[in-house]
Amino acid sequence: MTRLRPRRAVAPGVAGVLLAAAVALLQLDTLPPWLAWCPPWLAASAAAGLGVCVVSVDRWRARRHAEADREQAVIDRLRRHAGRQRIILPRIGQAPATALALRVHPATDSPPSPVATEAPPGWLSRLLAPRRVRRRTDLPDLDLPLFVDRTAGPQVRQWMRRARTDGGFLLLVGDSCVGKTRLLYEAARQELPDFAVLAPDLGDGDLVNTIAQATFELPRLIIWLDELQRFLPGPYLTDGSVAITAATIRRLLDSPTPVVVAGTLWPAYAASLRAYDVDPDNPDIQRPRYPAAVDILTDRRIQEIRIDSFTQEEVAAAAQLATRDPRLATAIADPDHNVTEALAGARELTDRYERATHTQRAVLHAAIDARRVGIESPLTEDLLREAARAYLRAPYPDDAWFSPAMNELTTRHRPQDKTTAPLVRPSPSPGQRAMIGYTVTDYLLQHLSTRRRTEPIPTLAWQGFSAHAAVRDDLLRLADHAERRLRYDQALPIYQRLCDAGDEVAAYGLVHVLARQHNVRELRDRANSGDKHAAEELARLLVKLDRVDELRDCADSGDKHAAEELARLLRRQGHVGELRARADADDAAAAKELLSLLQKEGRVGELREWADAGNEAAAKELAKLLRKKGQLDELREWADTGNHAAAKELAKLLRKKGQLDELRQWADTGNHTAAKELAKLLGKKGRINELRDLAGRGDAFAAVTLADILVEQGHIDEAMDLFRSAAAAGSEYAADTLAWLLSTQDRLDEAISLLRGQFSTRQEDIRQPLAELLARQGHLDEALGILRDAVDAGNQLAVIESAQLLAEYDRVDEALGMLHEAVEANNPYAVGQLVKVLVKHDRVDEALDMLRTRSAAGDEHVASDLARLLAAQDRVGELRDWADTGDYHAQYELAELLAARNRLDELRTRADTGDSSAAHALAKLLISQGRIDELRLWADAGNEYAARKLVALLFDQGRTEELRSRAEAGDSWANTHLQLLLAKHGRLLEAQLMVLQERYADEGFLAREQAESLAGAGYIDDAINLLRNRVEAGDQGSNRPLFDLLRQHGRTDELRAEVWAGTHGAAEAWLAMLIEHGQADLADQIRRHGLTPD
Repeated sequence: MTRLRPRRAVAPGVAGVLLAAAVALLQLDTLPPWLAWCPPWLAASAAAGLGVCVVSVDRWRARRHAEADREQAVIDRLRRHAGRQRIILPRIGQAPATALALRVHPATDSPPSPVATEAPPGWLSRLLAPRRVRRRTDLPDLDLPLFVDRTAGPQVRQWMRRARTDGGFLLLVGDSCVGKTRLLYEAARQELPDFAVLAPDLGDGDLVNTIAQATFELPRLIIWLDELQRFLPGPYLTDGSVAITAATIRRLLDSPTPVVVAGTLWPAYAASLRAYDVDPDNPDIQRPRYPAAVDILTDRRIQEIRIDSFTQEEVAAAAQLATRDPRLATAIADPDHNVTEALAGARELTDRYERATHTQRAVLHAAIDARRVGIESPLTEDLLREAARAYLRAPYPDDAWFSPAMNELTTRHRPQDKTTAPLVRPSPSPGQRAMIGYTVTDYLLQHLSTRRRTEPIPTLAWQGFSAHAAVRDDLLRLADHAERRLRYDQALPIYQRLCDAGDEVAAYGLVHVLARQHNVRELRDRANSGDKHAAEELARLLVKLDRVDELRDCADSGDKHAAEELARLLRRQGHVGELRARADADDAAAAKELLSLLQKEGRVGELREWADAGNEAAAKELAKLLRKKGQLDELREWADTGNHAAAKELAKLLRKKGQLDELRQWADTGNHTAAKELAKLLGKKGRINELRDLAGRGDAFAAVTLADILVEQGHIDEAMDLFRSAAAAGSEYAADTLAWLLSTQDRLDEAISLLRGQFSTRQEDIRQPLAELLARQGHLDEALGILRDAVDAGNQLAVIESAQLLAEYDRVDEALGMLHEAVEANNPYAVGQLVKVLVKHDRVDEALDMLRTRSAAGDEHVASDLARLLAAQDRVGELRDWADTGDYHAQYELAELLAARNRLDELRTRADTGDSSAAHALAKLLISQGRIDELRLWADAGNEYAARKLVALLFDQGRTEELRSRAEAGDSWANTHLQLLLAKHGRLLEAQLMVLQERYADEGFLAREQAESLAGAGYIDDAINLLRNRVEAGDQGSNRPLFDLLRQHGRTDELRAEVWAGTHGAAEAWLAMLIEHGQADLADQIRRHGLTPD
């Protein structure tokens, strides 16, 4: 493979020559005449120096080759993308980045495009960003009608002017054929004419991910992501495609040269990708359905602009240009379509649909409905043929009807059909030579999906979809849509098919359908076979059906899910007696619920009754409850009966209230808990004499408390006497502390004797300190013998303790051998200890080599050790090279090292290239040095870490107005902190108003509020239509208000239509409505067997 930088290939040759020269000089008996002047020692030193240089050059060469390999991988990937194009990254409007190539809709009846002129070839820089070609940007593209500026045009161009220096992410959101892509194209031609363009094939996120990894400086670049949904992780990513990652977007936006990411998206796609689902385990929590897509779409640096159909002002502007372009005049005259729709061929598309034969419509309806139920992959002819049979008016004896219908729907040969084929072949995904299948053209898909939204899908069509959908995600979505439409007959076989292949998601979906059907028998069978999802659903279903006896039987048989559901049910129903009985029978779930119920309701009597029966948990909860209520008398009464929990809580309460006399009296009776709390209270109050008096009378707690105080005061001998007496009374703490004090006084014999006396009963605690003291006394073998028993028993810590002793007492090779064996045995403590021993004995290179080897072998746990060691040894060059590969641990240690050395410039450089650790360290350093203005500039430039640090600083300083300014500029972090600061300063009304403003910025919230007002005023139809429009736009927050309104006004058919549409929650609402209207039997029948329109 040809390298891009040939000079790097010279490095191995230079290194080889130097090494050969060094070796030859050392092997000569006499020096050559030209070195006769040189003394032998100097020659040897020179040779050694050359050897060091060779090693350095070799390491440099290896690093540069690795970097070159990464660069070459990026270039190769770009070349594969470009194919035969001689220009890899053209400028916008220059082939191959023409308007049509960038997926701008061509206008109907447009003249053929002229042959594009390619720029001359060049080397790497010209290859990536070809030389500027002088051309006029004011001339219209002959493939397109004259451009009519949009209302949003100035905003888009202003954003692009800022992006010329800072880069950024611009997303235009709008329906099909409203002019999103054309606006992007024209604005970029005007504002970014010298930027290179990278327009990946649809679904080729790998190309973008790869270029984001480039180690060379990118040219000023536009990443063109028209139809953004095809690049994001979610339901629209087709089989074989690769999603762009959030890390890629961050790297591109943090690039030292400006990178502009430009994308377009339908509102319905945006709503779907941003959708949240209720957590099945916690209904109060909502989680993003596609979290990886949400990470990208919620990046604070993304600028989202809504584009709608032409306004009256835009139509007027188009009319002024119509005299120069007859296509505009035709579009303006179209009474049924907006200007952009007409220009994109909407009339021709709808005309082709309206004049289609019934067989052609059958195919097209099958294609539309396949998309409606979640099949996002290209639609194969087999799928279309089989599904379309469901839409034929009458059965056909064979499939002879299909080919003519497909030919008509896909033809683009007639002049009027140039841009209006209803079915088209999508661009192949990366790695595919050709795309096998079809998709519906965008406008027709959106237009007919809306028209057919509530049309029921025939059974034969479902069967065709299921039989020919081959991609897992398509099948999961298909089953989900079937379930939402109560088509259990279709959902269950799909889920079962995926379950048989081991799909966990499908297994959950299957039991969820069974639960919706109230299919107790099959759920029980699956639960008995070990299906945990089935067991959970069965328990919840039995509660829902009020089949408590069956639930109780399941719980009694050991089903923990049933036990938990039963306990929660009994608690809700207030059945304390049964809860108590089950708790007494060691039912942990019942005990937990009963304790919670009694404690929450303050039912002291029942808690006491349960505690008196011997339940320790109840005793503890009762004692805590009495203490919290400050009920001293009841605690005293109960403690007097000998209850340990009551005594413990009473003593704590007395200490808290400072009641020394009562504590003293109680301690004098021999109560250990009171004595312990009394000693704590006396120590807190500094009552040394009283502590000494108690200690003299044998109070071990007082002795230990007093001894701790004496140690702090430096009275070691008196403290040791007290610890000795307490240790003799059985205090382990006193014994351990006494041994430590004796060792600090070099009284090793006494310390060892003390620990030997406790070794038999406390081996785990005593082993290490006893071994350490024996080794200090010179009995290393005895110490190792004590540890060896634990090592032989498999104690991994004992291995480390043994190695520590061996290394400390100069038996380093034995220690290293033991640690190497431990590393091979996967002892989790061994690697770190091995590194410590090697470093301590000046064998740093050996430690580094070991860590590098394990890291290269895939041991992720050693990366942090290696990075820390490189930083500690000041190996900045190697640490920097490793950090440049993207390793987090290396980046973190390097950033901390640079911050400690005040290397602001390098931190800035690294932060600008996307190193988050450097950004974080730089932000902290700027704050510590009081360079707030620089931090503010950096935050304003879009750096998230600087912005967050600045907001935190402003919050701490109470800078309300600056926080408000940043919040109004769109900084959500500042907005949140401003609300907290206002609340902190007692400005609660202002904080609440900010929350309301956030809500009213949400179109869905506004629509729901307006619908509620309309319904309250009696305008029911208007309210329903408003909510339905929001539901159709993907606003799931409007689902429930729409269903409630339909139920309140008896609109059964309209609610059933939402079931046919597959709207989330519609099925449950419709069944509930049937029950409310006295059709419980019908509702039960549909719930069990599903709903079929056939």
